[in-house]
Amino acid sequence: MLRSPNAKCQSNPDISNFSGTVSSASQRKRKQPESEFGDAIATLSQELIKKLDDWRVELHGAISRVAENISNIQSDLATISQVTTEIKEELNSLCSNHTALAQKVYDQGLKIQGLTNDVTSLTKFQFSTPWINK
Repeated sequence: MLRSPNAKCQSNPDISNFSGTVSSASQRKRKQPESEFGDAIATLSQELIKKLDDWRVELHGAISRVAENISNIQSDLATISQVTTEIKEELNSLCSNHTALAQKVYDQGLKIQGLTNDVTSLTKFQFSTPWINK
């Protein structure tokens, strides 16, 4: 008759005393049969992925349009800034011309006042001199 060896081995037939994990034992999961839930989850997953891809494409297009609009606005602002600078230069020129013209008008007014005074004094002089024949 054959007997088992007296040496201890890793297996213990009494599993009620089992308190730890056995490193040599490997666990395998049973293959689960395909269910309706698995198919529904797979279909839902595919639909979600497709929807996310559609949204990504749509969002990319919207961002591209926004970037293009920002670029157009930047060029418009640069043009407006240039035109505003030119308008300021023209206004400064017009102000200096206005100041020069105002000074000339004032000077001409003084000359006219002087000439009016001269004419008035000559008129008084003419009527007050007896040697001029009338």
